[in-house]
Amino acid sequence: MVVLTFREASSACFDECSLDGERIAALPQPVLRSWTATQRMPDLPEPAARMVLCALALAAPSPSLSSSDALWASLSASARGLLLLAVRREGCVSAGSAQALNLLNKPQVVGKYAPLAPPHAHTLRRARDALGGGDAPVDEWLGALGALLEEPPRATRWYASPPAAAAVALAAGFVLLHTLVLLRALQHVHAADRTLLLLPLLGLGASAAVGGIAIGVNKLSEAPRRKRI
Repeated sequence: MVVLTFREASSACFDECSLDGERIAALPQPVLRSWTATQRMPDLPEPAARMVLCALALAAPSPSLSSSDALWASLSASARGLLLLAVRREGCVSAGSAQALNLLNKPQVVGKYAPLAPPHAHTLRRARDALGGGDAPVDEWLGALGALLEEPPRATRWYASPPAAAAVALAAGFVLLHTLVLLRALQHVHAADRTLLLLPLLGLGASAAVGGIAIGVNKLSEAPRRKRI
C-alpha cells in the first residue's frame, strides 16, 4: 500500500509531476479521463481532475506516476471526500487542507476508530438519506455536497416573499390613508378660507426670489475679481 504525504499543490506544480512520462500540464484530456476512470474516481471537470492528479503525485514518494498506481484506492473515504471538497472550493490544496488530509489518512487514526464504524456508518447513512444522497459512496456524496454548497444562491424577488409583500402592502395602505386624510383637511381649509392655501406658495416663491437675488449678487461680485486676477 502506497503511503501518501500531502503538501501544498497548485497549478504552478503541474510541471513537477508526470503521468507515464508526460507532464501533467501537457496531459491530453482523453488520457486524463482514462486515468480517472481507471482510478474509479467520480466524474470531475478537467481542471479539478488535473489538480487531484497533481496533489496525488506530490503526495506520492515520486512525482512520476504510472497509470497502474492505485493512489485513489489507497486513500480513506474521508480523505477522498476532503480532497475533492478542497479542490472544488479552493482550486488547489492549501497547507491547511494538506495537514487535514494527512491526519485523516493516517493508518493509526483509521484503525483507532475502526470499532466505531457500525454506529457511525448508520448515522452517516441516515444523513445521506435525509439529504438525498441515496446509496452513493462517501467520497462521491461529499464531493456532490461540496459542489452543491459552492452553487450561488438563487435570487428571490422581493414580491415572491409573503412577509415582504405584506409589509409593502401595509406601508402602501398607510401612505394612502394619510394622503386621503390630508386631502380632506385641505378641502376643509379651502372651504373656510381660500387664501390660506396660497400662503405656503407665496412663502416658497419669496424664498426662491431671495435665493435668486443672492446668486445674482454673487455672480456679479465674482466677475471683477476674475478680471483682476
